[in-house]
Amino acid sequence: MPSEIQSEMLSLLNALSEGRLSREGIKRLEQLVISSREARQVYVRYMNLHGSLAWDAGLSEAFTTGTSSDRRKATAGRIRSASSASRRERWSVARVGSVAAVAAVCLFVSILWLTKKSAPSVVATVVNPPASQTPVVSPERVEGLKPAAPQDAFAPIGSVTSAASPAPSDIPVQSPASLPAEIPHVALNQSSEVMATSDQSALKSGTFDGLSPAPISDFEIVSRINGLLEMQWEEAGVQPSPVANDSEWLRRVYLDLVGHIPDRASLDRFLSDNRSNKRRLLVESLFQTPDYARNLTTVWINLLVGRANERPINREALAKFLRHQFHDNRPWTETVSKLVAAEGDGNEVGEANFLLAHLNNQAVPATAVTTRIFLCRQVQCTQCHKHPDSKHGGSMSDFWELNSFFQQTSIVENTKYNSTTGREEVVSRSLIDNPVGGPTFYDDLSGLMRVAYPKFAGHEVDPDPTIKRRQELARLMTTVDQRELAAALVNRTWNHFFGKGLVNPIDDMGPHSPCANPELLKALTDAVVASGFDVQRLNRWILMSRPYQLSSQAAKTTPGEMAADDETPLFNRMNIKPLSAEQVFDSLLVASAADHAGTTDWEQADNQRQTWMKQFFTATENEENCDASRFDGTFSQTLMMMNGDLVQTAVSSRPGTVLHEIVLAKIDDQERIRQLCRAALGRDPRRTELTAFQTAIKRHRDGKKSDSSVFEDIFWSYLNSTEFAVNH
Repeated sequence: MPSEIQSEMLSLLNALSEGRLSREGIKRLEQLVISSREARQVYVRYMNLHGSLAWDAGLSEAFTTGTSSDRRKATAGRIRSASSASRRERWSVARVGSVAAVAAVCLFVSILWLTKKSAPSVVATVVNPPASQTPVVSPERVEGLKPAAPQDAFAPIGSVTSAASPAPSDIPVQSPASLPAEIPHVALNQSSEVMATSDQSALKSGTFDGLSPAPISDFEIVSRINGLLEMQWEEAGVQPSPVANDSEWLRRVYLDLVGHIPDRASLDRFLSDNRSNKRRLLVESLFQTPDYARNLTTVWINLLVGRANERPINREALAKFLRHQFHDNRPWTETVSKLVAAEGDGNEVGEANFLLAHLNNQAVPATAVTTRIFLCRQVQCTQCHKHPDSKHGGSMSDFWELNSFFQQTSIVENTKYNSTTGREEVVSRSLIDNPVGGPTFYDDLSGLMRVAYPKFAGHEVDPDPTIKRRQELARLMTTVDQRELAAALVNRTWNHFFGKGLVNPIDDMGPHSPCANPELLKALTDAVVASGFDVQRLNRWILMSRPYQLSSQAAKTTPGEMAADDETPLFNRMNIKPLSAEQVFDSLLVASAADHAGTTDWEQADNQRQTWMKQFFTATENEENCDASRFDGTFSQTLMMMNGDLVQTAVSSRPGTVLHEIVLAKIDDQERIRQLCRAALGRDPRRTELTAFQTAIKRHRDGKKSDSSVFEDIFWSYLNSTEFAVNH
């Protein structure tokens, strides 16, 4: 059976088993079941397997109930929030599931005559999944959603394909009626504890491959993003900006995805490419470059430990860990778990450096930074008082219960004798968990001493000394409360690409903070969870969406709805974002090829970048261990404050630089100006620029000055422009 037919059948069967299959869906399922023997086998095995799973879930609960207290105690961090109501629900599911198993063949026969009847309600939910696995995702349907137009969701050159325009051949075309109203249901994989007790024969047959998650089409999710925003634009009575031209979009996607502007060769290649799907192809190619992982590493290492180098950690080891995670596209849940639960020497265990940087002041910074970065929640102020916004819900006890997860952890300095100095010197620091239990003590506002036990998202963790609390916190963050983790990742990623999050401030999410588009946040959160926290796919969905293709210039009929101080942006045009310090430095190297002049290589230039960064950022020790910044984003300041010869080399015509190549090339002055403009700004010069620079060239030659000096001035003008220092 073709894989696409199998995928379609699994999606339809998921809907059937949940009682939400439409009349058209029943007809389609009937056609597929009749079409081949393999399809009929898939249907029977699916229904039989789901009935068995529900029955085994009930048996599993019975065995769990009968387990001895010693057995329960041996399970690390057993959550205490199980309710009798949930057990009753599981037994109810089990009873219905057993009926489903017996009736599977009957349903197979009867479905052929059900085209005019409603879908039967067959339970297909696996209950009580182990905490280490991703739970079943069953998002609520958003009422009243208009399906997106059947345009090319991956935005080809020039414009977004209209309903009447032919879509590129490699993009599936769907009619408006077939576009999804919600992210498809995803079943558990075969590593589920419940599935391990069921009949494995169907899983080993190769038909289901362990009931792996039903594939979620990138097209479907991009269409959902577009549809939700287009509906919001229509309701607000605003027009989206026109689609960005190729030059503007290319510079934008390079800066956002790989952290620097495109070089001239990449620009020329892209502008001369006439393929309608070239934007999608470029994004896929950038995902495979080392700079993609390097850029994500830069973004996240700055969030995790800041830019300042004063903290006694091994920043290079942490960067290496992050690069491997992003290069291999490891699930975000895995990355977060390793960062939160890491143990060992910071030189050998790179992820340990995150908490090595923040485990000071009674672990208050570790508590605040962990929730702010991974969950986009502000909790630092609740260490001494209740959050001033009553809707926030944060209290002192909440803070110290979370802080209690870090109280087992301490830092050990590893020393080595230096025969030259005759002293023991610290060579590394290690993060260790001590076998201590009990509560954390803190003083309330009245001066009374209170106690707090480890508790997260309503789930208490056994305070026994043998339980490693940070491992339990990592587990709770990435499984039990993983939707909060997913929503935070969505908000931070959206902010990275658009300069504003769906919720702002981006690190203060909650009922007290308005969301620009709640349905969109929910849809992307559902999709991230369903994808297994695939960071690369989340980036792809946003990069291929219609709002990311739009120009930063407002539509003529639009008064500019996305002002810098707008709390609820509509994203009907691209926001202008100042370049980060790293983007300025790296883009200067790309524009000028200054790192190719003389003996300077990229690794040396990278070290120069870190040295240069020191003058802008200093570390502070407070509730959040944040950096103090003196980088205001203006390129004039950047050029003035740079140390060393790199900048002087960038705007000189030394051998190896872009300027040297252009000055020596056998081309006319207009082409030289064009090449310099493309190198710096990624576009061709405007007519006014050509006129001004050609006049300057004539004046220099009349004064018998060298050509190289005038072109150095022209290049300097482009690099010193505001346009170079922003991403639009």
